[in-house]
Amino acid sequence: MKEVIYKEEIKKTFLYTVLIFLSLNILAQPVPNVDENIPFLVVFGEKAPTSWGDDDYSQTFFFLIPKNFNQTVYIRVFDPDIGGMHDELNGLWDTRTTFSVYGGKDCWSENDAKGTDPAGKYKSGVLLATRTFGEDARYDNNWYTFGPFNPTEGEFVERWDGNVFKIIAEGVAGDDGNLYRYFLSKTQM
Repeated sequence: MKEVIYKEEIKKTFLYTVLIFLSLNILAQPVPNVDENIPFLVVFGEKAPTSWGDDDYSQTFFFLIPKNFNQTVYIRVFDPDIGGMHDELNGLWDTRTTFSVYGGKDCWSENDAKGTDPAGKYKSGVLLATRTFGEDARYDNNWYTFGPFNPTEGEFVERWDGNVFKIIAEGVAGDDGNLYRYFLSKTQM
């Protein structure tokens, strides 16, 4: 089995600490970061046994863009499909994962959005983009890009003096594990 830190460990490590600051000198910020020694994030399809490490088939990350940053940004997903090189097979490739990007009012400030369980208004804010992936060789070990987004499309959070975007990955069907990475970038490719 591939080395993977499963959902609850990732949530504990990242949920409140993955506020990524994009500076003028950085072209892309990976999640997970190389220093964290975690090769991929993972979310399982909703029919996967919880013993595989995913208790709710959903994972939320936040990105923070400093308010003085005025260039468009992109949220890129590496290997968003299910099947192929990096994913965890459970029988047949039958899983679909939806990635959704939110900004705007209540994207961050809604308490349910910051919780560790996908409950209540965790999908708060303005839905900016969404895409569902199944088995698709075109995105295996390859990129899908959301954006461009104007930083002001995020929710301005005074506490951090910047605009917050939220991305939610959800296993909406099947029982396989989808391993992926995020990049916050100033460039589409």
